[in-house]
Amino acid sequence: MNNKVYIHSSSLCETDNIGSHTKIGAFCIIKSGVKIGKRCTVKDNVSIDSNIIIGDDVTILSGTRLTGSINIENHVVINENVVFTSKNNISIQPDALQKTKIMEWVSIGANSTIENGLEIGKRVTVAPGSFVTKS
Repeated sequence: MNNKVYIHSSSLCETDNIGSHTKIGAFCIIKSGVKIGKRCTVKDNVSIDSNIIIGDDVTILSGTRLTGSINIENHVVINENVVFTSKNNISIQPDALQKTKIMEWVSIGANSTIENGLEIGKRVTVAPGSFVTKS
C-alpha cells in the first residue's frame, strides 16, 4: 500500500490495493479483494465487501453499503446511505451474483438502493431515495 494513503485507525482494511492520495474515514470495513483507485474519498461508516473495484477520483459518503460484485468507474459520487443489493430475486436465483457496473461521472443520490446486476450509464444522476431496478 502506498504511504500517501490515509486510513483512520478505527477502520478495518483487509486490502493493500489502494491508490495514492486516497482517504478512508472512521469505522469503515473494507474486505480483502477490494481495489480502490487514486484520490478517492471513503467517508465514515462505509462497508465494502470483496469483489468491488473502485476507479480513480471516486467519493463514497457515510453509511453506504457496497455488496455483491461491483465495478465503479472514475469520477463517481455515491452519497450517504446508498445500498447496493447483492442478489436478485432470491426465489428464482438463490446464488446469483451478477456484476453491477457504475460508469464514469455518475452521481447517486442519498438513501438510494441499487439492485444487483445493473448498469448505470455514463453521466447519469440517480435522484435521492431512488430504488433502481433497471439499467
